[in-house]
Amino acid sequence: EDFYRVNIADAAASGKVSVIAFATPGHCTSALCAPVLLTLSNVYESHKTEDINFVHIEIWRDFEKEYLDPAVTDWNLPSEPWVFILNADGTVGSRLDGPVSVEEIEAELSRVLTDEVTRHE
Repeated sequence: EDFYRVNIADAAASGKVSVIAFATPGHCTSALCAPVLLTLSNVYESHKTEDINFVHIEIWRDFEKEYLDPAVTDWNLPSEPWVFILNADGTVGSRLDGPVSVEEIEAELSRVLTDEVTRHE
C-alpha cells in the first residue's frame, strides 16, 4: 500500500510535502480513530499523481502487550488520531488532532503547498 512505502524519517528528508497520519484503525475501540485512515485514503486519491508522501503509522507495535510504535513516543503524542503535514524541509507545517474531515486535511494541505510555492519564488 502507498501509505507504507516510506517511513517518517525518509519522508521528512525527501524534499517533498508529506502527510503523516497516526491512527489505529486495526485496533480502534471508538468511532474517532478508524475513520481517519479512510479520510486519508480519500485525500490520497485526490493527490496520488502529485509529488506528496502519504504515510500511515499504526500506533500499536503490539496491541496485546500495549507496546506503542516508537514513532508515537518520539513524537510525544498523548492520544490519537493525529495528522501532520510536513513542509518540504521536513518541518511541521500543520497538525490536526482528533477526527478530521477530508475538507480539513485538504484545506491544510493546500495551505502548506501554497506556502511551499511562495517560499521558492
